[in-house]
Amino acid sequence: MIKFLLQNKYIFLTTFILFCCVEVAIYFSVNYMKELDTKNFLQHKTKELNIQVETGKHYLNLLAEVLHTNVLNNSINADIMYEASNTNDLKKQAQLRAKLYQTYIKEYEYMKTLGVRQLHFHLPGVVSFLRFHKPEKFGDSLASVRESIMYVNQYKKPIECFEEGRIFNGFRHVYPIFKDNKFVGTVEISYSFRAFLEHMLEINTKASYLFMINNHVIDTKVFKDEKNHYMKTVFGQYSIDKTILSNSMGIPLDDILAINKKISSVVSEKLKTEDNFAVNTFLDSAPNKNLIVTFLAVRNFEKKKVAYIVGYNYNTTLDLLQKRNAQVFVLLSILNFMVMLLFFTLFRKETKKVEIASQEAIKDPLTGILNRRGFDNLLCYKMSVSRRYNSALSVIFFDIDDFKKINDSFGHDIGDIVLQELSGLIRAHIRESDVFARWGGEEFIILLPKTSVKDAETLAGKLKHEVNQYNFNTVNVLTCSFGVTQLQDHETAEQLIKRVDELLYIAKTTGKNKIVSDT
Repeated sequence: MIKFLLQNKYIFLTTFILFCCVEVAIYFSVNYMKELDTKNFLQHKTKELNIQVETGKHYLNLLAEVLHTNVLNNSINADIMYEASNTNDLKKQAQLRAKLYQTYIKEYEYMKTLGVRQLHFHLPGVVSFLRFHKPEKFGDSLASVRESIMYVNQYKKPIECFEEGRIFNGFRHVYPIFKDNKFVGTVEISYSFRAFLEHMLEINTKASYLFMINNHVIDTKVFKDEKNHYMKTVFGQYSIDKTILSNSMGIPLDDILAINKKISSVVSEKLKTEDNFAVNTFLDSAPNKNLIVTFLAVRNFEKKKVAYIVGYNYNTTLDLLQKRNAQVFVLLSILNFMVMLLFFTLFRKETKKVEIASQEAIKDPLTGILNRRGFDNLLCYKMSVSRRYNSALSVIFFDIDDFKKINDSFGHDIGDIVLQELSGLIRAHIRESDVFARWGGEEFIILLPKTSVKDAETLAGKLKHEVNQYNFNTVNVLTCSFGVTQLQDHETAEQLIKRVDELLYIAKTTGKNKIVSDT
């Protein structure tokens, strides 16, 4: 085996380098395909979560409309809010607050079963009148923290948005209250993220969700004694709303916190620039299971990004995609190996042909150049290479004018010296890749790879000039006649030689010391 490789080391090295280059190309191509599949899949998971949230939001919007229309939009609360807005008597306001509380406390308890977290009445001027979730807190101005209520006070029309409040954040629905067409306050129905959570866990019981809100929003809006509802995260500027943590989540909270720590550097950067995105990771305790973490931005009344819905979900689809890419890599690698093995075999076979041709191309003993047999062997090979790579191949056929007179006048010894001198002169003015041979007697032939007939004719002119200027031994002056042509499509070696021989014949019969080509 080692001996075989040493005998074919150049072919093996070439094949090995080519194999490695193709293998690298396969690796990067498959890896790019893997990254593209992962990116597209993560985008799909982001859209999937967005659809779930939008579906939940649509349901809660309809529910809020139904509750407002059938429970809250009546003359009872309009009368109470009218009286409360027209008195500065705190005792009177307290009585009205108690009356309003007793009127709707049962309805509020029912609303909570539907996912409502807050039922909140406000006086004109954006002042809290009654929080059903915290009835002991009232009378505080919400102007600096509740832009949605400011909007309804100004434009007297309902609005729906996400907004942080003094106590809770929520997806809020704020409605104006009128008494005889006079604006007397606002009422708010709001849902926490838990309402969305319960809806989404019905779709996927194995998933888990968190709600993160920007720390700056918490610091500037939430009552100091209510900030314990939030837990700092490893993502820097966001905290988790602890009030929506559920024991029914598919992934334990400790695992979620471990996941957050693992992806913190990547996610922290994306949170600065991207709204919706997803990342792929895995738990150290389950390294073979892909875990998709999806982040969905939540914007407030002013369209500012203030929170994120985060979904955690194991997924086998990405595992299958990655296994498919691994299989593609293996199959392409096997195919690459088989192709390279075939290439090695054919390359070695072609190289052996060249070696055999070189061995059989016996040199002319007088001039040291190829003889006719050697030329014939190389001619077929060069023709096949020319046609394989669609490159030009030209031929110059020439002989010495009146060589018989030289032999007759000076003897065959001088004739042999002239042949040797002419061969050396020609070899000095052609390329190493050109094939130069003695065809027989005083006839010579040159095979010119990658050379057009026009360039071959130019070379023939140069050689003719060099022969005419050269001072040959004893005979001094010598001339040659040249035939020049180019290999044509579907032409055999015999046909090519016959054509160039006919061109040489024309040169000799029309004056000698000239060049005739078929251009």
